[in-house]
Amino acid sequence: MPGPLAIDFLITSCPILQLIILLTPCLYIAQILQSYVCQVDVNGICITTGRLTPGLYNQMAAALNVAYSLYNYGPDLVSLEDCSFARDTFTEIYSEHCPGLGRYSKWIYVGLLMVSCAVMLSLIFWVIYGRERKHRMYAKRRFSEGRKTS
Repeated sequence: MPGPLAIDFLITSCPILQLIILLTPCLYIAQILQSYVCQVDVNGICITTGRLTPGLYNQMAAALNVAYSLYNYGPDLVSLEDCSFARDTFTEIYSEHCPGLGRYSKWIYVGLLMVSCAVMLSLIFWVIYGRERKHRMYAKRRFSEGRKTS
């Protein structure tokens, strides 16, 4: 059974605590938790009233900040992950700011395709040239060795 903050945000247990967490900003929750912090001695044991040590409070405040950030910025991060943000941005730029972008981007695509084909062909010819040069050197060496022995 998942904890009080289930992935689908359904209330599974501790309904009052969960509603407080979802409806209250994290900074306010950190201020509420601050009232439960006690003073500690050298061994880390509370010497005043309170249930949270300062170290535990800092960890809880950091966890609240992370949870708040993921809750608020999670959808934006997901849109970056699946590239929908980039698609939406370029679609908006294309439709509102650059009406001729489609025509020119087609020509740019064709030009880049030609350049990539030229690079591929030059690489193939360079490999063939290197092999032929190696065969010529091998044949020349064999020919010169054959002359010396006869």
